Amino acid sequence: METPEAYIPEEPRFSATETMELLTHALNDYAEDIPEHIVHGTENDSLRKCQKNWFSAVVILLETTQNHLEYNGDPVPEEIVSFRKYYTSPQFLQQKRVTRQDIDYANTVIKCAQDALAIYS
Repeated sequence: METPEAYIPEEPRFSATETMELLTHALNDYAEDIPEHIVHGTENDSLRKCQKNWFSAVVILLETTQNHLEYNGDPVPEEIVSFRKYYTSPQFLQQKRVTRQDIDYANTVIKCAQDALAIYS
């Protein structure tokens, strides 16, 4: 019987400092209001957390955070794993509108990721 190869974590795409800056940008530089209409990326004030593409960016940033932690042998907070799993699921992707709870949850997980990365940046 063959022994499975050991898991080797992927080297992160960005430095921990760059990842922290991008997490801060995602947290602070996007509007949190949810207008009555669906906001499209072509609108003048399109930096809004109510857009699905913002959630896609957050998922990628959390993946990069997870890569940093795994690469350095540190545990990955369950909040990051759970968020990535749900916000890439058909259930979320087929959801017509983003909710206040979705945004609040994302903000909480971004702060969790920042705390986890703080020792590297």
